[in-house]
Amino acid sequence: MSSLLFVGAQNAAAEQMATLTIVDVKCISTSSATDGATDVLFGALAAAGAAAATVASGGTAALVTTGALASTAGTAGGGASMTKVIPGSDDDLAIRVHGGGINVLPGLWWDIEGRSIGSQETLQVNQSWDFDLDIGTRITLFDYDVVSASDELGFVDLNSNTVSLPYRQQVTVANHDEGSMYLVNIIIEAK
Repeated sequence: MSSLLFVGAQNAAAEQMATLTIVDVKCISTSSATDGATDVLFGALAAAGAAAATVASGGTAALVTTGALASTAGTAGGGASMTKVIPGSDDDLAIRVHGGGINVLPGLWWDIEGRSIGSQETLQVNQSWDFDLDIGTRITLFDYDVVSASDELGFVDLNSNTVSLPYRQQVTVANHDEGSMYLVNIIIEAK
């Protein structure tokens, strides 16, 4: 019995508990946007992924900061694309945070059927979750659909290999297949 307590104490000491706060989410391009501006943005995302430090794109995580993305888009002639309203219908944004000890609930964030967001609009989230930084967690954005399956807009993985505490960053979450690109303003602090 005492060895079980000792093992539990070792595991507790090994955990690096942190608090993730999603401050807000800004839409650069909704999932329906597929014009030339999105091609420039995704070209910049691919180029910045080779050189930078914090993001996700569709199904593969690449580390890209928003600053690196804007810089690369600017040198590719598309710097204005980060601030340009890109035509398309609004997404019904839903957010799921999971992993690292966060259960499905309260790891979901949305109002009933998502919150409507269009290009260049920002939604305030201001919600926090505690998680084990060594295990990591994933932020996934969805376009909530009533009739069909919700579309994944992209994700970002956060863990002790990609984050040094305290961490304050705006990360890019994108899915080239959906044509979506979002900037997620996050804070991660030791618990």
